[in-house]
Amino acid sequence: MNISEKQKIAIQRRLQEMVADYDCTKQSIDNDLCKYEEVINQLPQFIESASVEFEKLTNATKKDLSFLVFAATLQVARQLITSILKNRLSDKESANKTPFHSEEHSDRRTRQYYATKTEIANNPVPFDAVRKSETVKNNGNPKLNGFNHRYTAIGHDPLLGLVFGTANIMTKTISVAKGKFILETYHVGSGMATNGRGEYKIDILTNQASTSLMFEHISSRIKNEGQDGWEALGMALGKELVHLLSDIRTSKSLPLPIISAISPDISRILNLCGVDALSATTFTLDFLVSKIINIAIAYMHTWCYNPETDGPIDLYEVRTKNIIYYSNLISIASTTIQTLFRAYMGDASAISKFDFGGAISSWGVVWNTPFIISNMKSEYIRNKVVNHLNE
Repeated sequence: MNISEKQKIAIQRRLQEMVADYDCTKQSIDNDLCKYEEVINQLPQFIESASVEFEKLTNATKKDLSFLVFAATLQVARQLITSILKNRLSDKESANKTPFHSEEHSDRRTRQYYATKTEIANNPVPFDAVRKSETVKNNGNPKLNGFNHRYTAIGHDPLLGLVFGTANIMTKTISVAKGKFILETYHVGSGMATNGRGEYKIDILTNQASTSLMFEHISSRIKNEGQDGWEALGMALGKELVHLLSDIRTSKSLPLPIISAISPDISRILNLCGVDALSATTFTLDFLVSKIINIAIAYMHTWCYNPETDGPIDLYEVRTKNIIYYSNLISIASTTIQTLFRAYMGDASAISKFDFGGAISSWGVVWNTPFIISNMKSEYIRNKVVNHLNE
């Protein structure tokens, strides 16, 4: 195929244009590569600058320091208050400090499975009885005594006692845990004892009763007596609650719920180790109140957010987390110092007043917060880098 001179010139001109376009594109690519190379070389410095900027924007302000002082004060005040609740009292001291507790004397009538409202009000709770008649000693003998009745008589269970203890009060009986949820019930009457001042009446286990009949008599009484029966039940429940409140702060306190019904021996071992209703209650109280303080401070600090002076909300949240973090560090340090000081001053029960519940709550905050803030910082720097590369 013959190509004319004119076509050759046109082809040559087109080739020259393509070469020129290539040179222009290559130059543009080289320029872009140089630009990105410069940006990448400056990236470590930019990241460092973004990191410094993050720290600067999340530094504590006077408002944050005020919240920190307030939060730490609440945590320390909580520790001081609950340490007072951890003081164990004698039975008499605890009874005197318990609302609605009154002087009681054994004066039980002969009618079985039935306590009048006067008997309910004026007699001790029947599940505190430890003396036994010869009949009981020779037939089953529950081996109750002053050392084991708190974790053997089921009326002292903080949960089951609301049912069985109330029933015992209303029927003048005592239900004794044998383990594996097996109970034996005995009638409680008034017997005689002597001391240096003469004879006096005491509660005594007279003979064996039936746990099922105990509840049947209560049901029958309510059906037959109506309002009077319900009033007796209400008085018995009130008596049970007052007694539990009276016992919980004593040296032996009360057993953990349900454990006595499963095994009185396990309940006794836990009691000897100081693991009882009082320690569990104060532990739970410390843990929950510490959490509540953290949540309350976080909400209060968030409510005080001002977008004009406090910057982006995500950075403000970092300041909030720092307040919670450092207030919990102060809380841990505070309870440690208090415990060491009490031990140094000769308080043998110092360790029992350590803020275990609050410390576990605080350690969770202290452990997790640095990771959370680190992730927030990484996200902040990542967004800054992306925006910088897209410019």
